Amino acid sequence: MESCNSEAVFKAVVNTIEDNNIPWANLISVLMDSCNTMRGKIKGVETRLRSNKAPHLLDIDGDTCHTANNCAKKFASCFDRYLEDLFDDIYFDMKSCSKREFFQNL
Repeated sequence: MESCNSEAVFKAVVNTIEDNNIPWANLISVLMDSCNTMRGKIKGVETRLRSNKAPHLLDIDGDTCHTANNCAKKFASCFDRYLEDLFDDIYFDMKSCSKREFFQNL
């Protein structure tokens, strides 16, 4: 792709689907992060797909894993690296613990 704007991404998706002879009816939904390039109401990739090629697309409201990850990162940001370091320490302590089997049942 020459650029990563919504038009270029839309054309790349259309070309991929049509070059592989995939019927548009087989496209049920698209899962994208919620940035304007992908899900913008006027020129987003999903809007272009729905308007020009696949009006039947289900609206699943973006990538929930991506959204949950962004929320967790924002929540943890005030702890600096303390939480990550704590979980790393717990993991490595448990990994080499002689009573590891006991904790697996918890």
